[in-house]
Amino acid sequence: MDFFFILLFGGLIAASWVRIGKLERQVYDLSRKLDRLRFDPASSAPASDFPAREAVPAAPREAEPAPVIGEIAPPPPELTPAPPDSEPIVPTDPVAAEPARAYAAPSDEAMVAEPPRGFAFDFEDIFGRQLPIWGGGFALAIAGIFLVRFAIEAGLMTPMVRVALSFMFGLALLAGAEAAFRLEDRLRDPRVRQALAGAGLATLYGAFYLAGTAYGLIGAGTAFVGLAIVTAAAMALSFRFGLPSAVIGLVGGFAAPLLVDSDSANVPLLSFYLALITGGLTWSGQAQRRPWLGYAALAAGLGWGALMMFAGVSSSSDFAALGVYLIVLGTVLPALLHTRNPGPRLPHLAAGALATLQMAVLVSTAGFAPLTWGLYLLIAAGLAGLGWRFEPLRLGTLVAAGLGLWLLIIWPEPDTQFYALVAAAMVVIFVGVPLAHQWLGRAKLLDLAQLAAVSLVMGIVIYTRYGSWGAQASEPVLAAAMAGLALLPGAAFALLWRRGEQAETRKALILLAPAA
Repeated sequence: MDFFFILLFGGLIAASWVRIGKLERQVYDLSRKLDRLRFDPASSAPASDFPAREAVPAAPREAEPAPVIGEIAPPPPELTPAPPDSEPIVPTDPVAAEPARAYAAPSDEAMVAEPPRGFAFDFEDIFGRQLPIWGGGFALAIAGIFLVRFAIEAGLMTPMVRVALSFMFGLALLAGAEAAFRLEDRLRDPRVRQALAGAGLATLYGAFYLAGTAYGLIGAGTAFVGLAIVTAAAMALSFRFGLPSAVIGLVGGFAAPLLVDSDSANVPLLSFYLALITGGLTWSGQAQRRPWLGYAALAAGLGWGALMMFAGVSSSSDFAALGVYLIVLGTVLPALLHTRNPGPRLPHLAAGALATLQMAVLVSTAGFAPLTWGLYLLIAAGLAGLGWRFEPLRLGTLVAAGLGLWLLIIWPEPDTQFYALVAAAMVVIFVGVPLAHQWLGRAKLLDLAQLAAVSLVMGIVIYTRYGSWGAQASEPVLAAAMAGLALLPGAAFALLWRRGEQAETRKALILLAPAA
């Protein structure tokens, strides 16, 4: 009985689809005919010629009584019938053409300068024209998944045949989308191919999930590779079929690891896969002029980074893979986004800040191991390089500096030499780069604030950990370190003083004097 209702509703949907397509074609043809009648200059030319022909003969009729007033003998030879007949013929074309052009111009202007329409809720357009197409796409996607499940539970076919039919159904939907794309002159609606492509991709995702996780017909590795291939196909098809394929690739690509049933997660492989998915979607969004797709991919990628971190990362290879993944998401992809779309800087800064925060948590989780410290300094250097290239993104370096100083404060029982090495690397990145900006004459107030703040806080952190406030013992090493940190703000102020910029010098003095 259920199968009968499925066939019945499927037939009703198909019949409605055909009827709606015919109605759309008829409405489109009628609208084209109306536009042609309204705005075609050729149809308005006879109407403009008619008043011109009436107005031209009126001039010679007024000129006829003038010679009657003169002598009666000379008029017969002078007023021959030829000149009046020839004179109306000559001016008829230009006089008639001028009103025709003057009449045709307003129609073009009226067609171009049509007032824009505001938002209007058209019930018939939405529920009669738009929703049935998308509803048909969703129905096909759900049918592709549940038909396989129904066949498996009913025991109609062997497992391999069921899965093969599911794949064939998904590929058939993609073939239908390609046919709709090639027959665009007949369908005249891009949503048909978009709905078919989306349904086909969703069916393939569901087929791999059911085959690999729900019923165990294929291994977890094979299912994961298949889902990755479908995601790559979705990104490629988004260039041909538009937005729905890109959205399905975004959702399905990041949901694929959750769809695979596996006892233990392979963090390096998962990080590599997520980096490829995030990078591919970011590049696709920029190439299709949809920057929001790249922002959404970055947000999903950072969410996966947090999930992997809290799920448990144990080995050195896991820490290295996750650290490199965060470096890519925090520096490389924001640089790509800002290069192609330099407009909004907040998403780029947020991506760098969140990646740096996750890296700081990773350093703490790993017990402040040298590997994770090296990865943190690497992402800090990447953010500094990003700020060197793009001035609006320098705030990300300040965020990384604050997190790095906090890690130095909470570091329990560090090795003295390694602690000094990490602190020196931070000074080079977070103080040396702003000082280089000042040397080149392109430092901003934010750079001077970072230079002064990092120098001051670094001196306090180092002396609090290793110094003695009693002033009884000699501390030459700490004294040299404090002098070196104080020298950096002094050098920045000296460079500013040499340029003779009094207004900037007063502002910088407030920032640099406490640090020195």
